Amino acid sequence: MKSILDTPLKIQHTYDLKGSTLGRKAKPKESVMKDLDILEQKRKLHLGGINRQHVLNQLKRDATFLARLGIMDYSFLLGVHDQDKEDHIGGPHYEFKDEKKNPDDVDVVGLGKSLINQQDEYIEWEHLSWKPAASLEDSSVDSSLMSSNCLCSPTVSLWAGSSEGRHDGPCPYTGREDRGINSIVSKRQIYYCGIIDILQPYNTRKWGETVVKKAQGNSEEEISCVDPETYGNRFIKFLSNLME
Repeated sequence: MKSILDTPLKIQHTYDLKGSTLGRKAKPKESVMKDLDILEQKRKLHLGGINRQHVLNQLKRDATFLARLGIMDYSFLLGVHDQDKEDHIGGPHYEFKDEKKNPDDVDVVGLGKSLINQQDEYIEWEHLSWKPAASLEDSSVDSSLMSSNCLCSPTVSLWAGSSEGRHDGPCPYTGREDRGINSIVSKRQIYYCGIIDILQPYNTRKWGETVVKKAQGNSEEEISCVDPETYGNRFIKFLSNLME
């Protein structure tokens, strides 16, 4: 896969977002900001109605797929280029398009059997209240546009490409060759984003971490380490609140 931030444009702001808040603030010298930072800045992703729905639909597919595999602790990597602060470094300038496309036309790829068969110590799901989800519920996403049997890779497949070269073309939502999405408020602001860190299963160690942090009085909305279904639902809810 190619880098999510593979663009000739300067990325002024970078965020690693999980949808949790406990400890999710960048330290003074860290360049990558986190959940509390983007909330304190009151930054919104101005995608527009059509592109917002496209992106949320794809994120829901990805979160559902990862929950089926028992995967959690992934992040939404967001890079923001602002041409008002610094002009692009080389490469062409791409115009914004907001074409009305069917979200189900977007091609996706499976992560492969290596991830499904990953050797790790999984919890015996029948002993827990949580079981791998068939789907994630979120009222802000139109479930009628979802493919119930879609096994897809994380959102990096949309813009960052794959080893098979199936996603080397432009962004399916905007037509940008660098796979960015322009802000509808300021077309000089461009977003680059995708899901990263997708190999952490909800194993015994992670289950124990959840128990300990809850025993310390923290809620599931605050802690990063929760079961995959809770993680996915919270992840989608957090990002849907950021997108306009």
